[in-house]
Amino acid sequence: MQLSAFELRQCQTASEFLAALRLSSEDWRDQSPGWTRHDVDFQRHWLFRGQRDATWRLLPTSFRHDSGSVSINNTYQDLARVWATVEENDLRLERNELESLDIHYRQRFIRMLASAFLDFSLVREFALLADSLGYHLPDFRRWLVEPRKFLHDYARKHYDDGNASVWTHPIVALARHHGMPIRLLDWTQNPLFAAFFAAMDAVNCKEDVAQEIVVFAIHSTVLNSEFMVVQVPHHENAFLQAQQGVLVFDQKADHWFLEYGVFPCLEDRMQGRFHYEHKLPSRKITLPTTEARELLRLLALEGVSQAHLFPSLDSVAATIKTRISGADSYPFVQALDE
Repeated sequence: MQLSAFELRQCQTASEFLAALRLSSEDWRDQSPGWTRHDVDFQRHWLFRGQRDATWRLLPTSFRHDSGSVSINNTYQDLARVWATVEENDLRLERNELESLDIHYRQRFIRMLASAFLDFSLVREFALLADSLGYHLPDFRRWLVEPRKFLHDYARKHYDDGNASVWTHPIVALARHHGMPIRLLDWTQNPLFAAFFAAMDAVNCKEDVAQEIVVFAIHSTVLNSEFMVVQVPHHENAFLQAQQGVLVFDQKADHWFLEYGVFPCLEDRMQGRFHYEHKLPSRKITLPTTEARELLRLLALEGVSQAHLFPSLDSVAATIKTRISGADSYPFVQALDE
């Protein structure tokens, strides 16, 4: 019987949820025999991700788009035409190798390139527009290449796993942090911040509300060389510094797609992984969505709010509006009674 990649804990109240998430809890400490209470560095290497729907899998945004997305389908069709009409010398090695392979593999290879090209195009447009508006960006000129060269290099380097540097460049991480739907998965080093993102998204959701929100937790030591933890220098991004944000990149995602025809979620890739030395299961902690507003109130009391995680005067105003309209409006009521 195959075990779940994540140990499940179902909390019923917001206060129970917060207690389960606090890093000061011994649940997050090293469970190996030689551990001491002074070994706090171990607890700092947990990574957390909050989602407003506990049924959602840990899948980067661009990989979710691969099935049925207009954008990826259009990109796939355009790229297929480019591939069919490419000049004789362009991608010659890759074309010759692909033509000797199964037709289904060839189709997957083109679709894999289409997904990569779509992500590249999104980051490229983000960088060019932000640069034209005068924003300070990491040096991206060496990363920025012509689209045809990107396709050529990506197809060629795929065979020797040489594409990791494309997706771990600081400009890619910055684009993802600001919401570009690409193949990096957002995490934070602070579990309460992950709880905030899950609860706030649930409260603001205009669609069908899920039954539970969730915070996932993995220890960075469980990730092996097939994954990379990507960080943008915090001095380059105030929001990222405030949120203690990091991103996780799966270096084998393209290979997985070529083998199985779908991009992998992190649960699939983590299946069976367990840090035996420290007895570390990855974790999935859930809370009924009906507790989301109370969770936001408790988090605000501990200095976790939109104003704290997105430091700007607009965020301060948004936080005050949330307090007035939500469950944490009690300070205003108390002020009227005084």
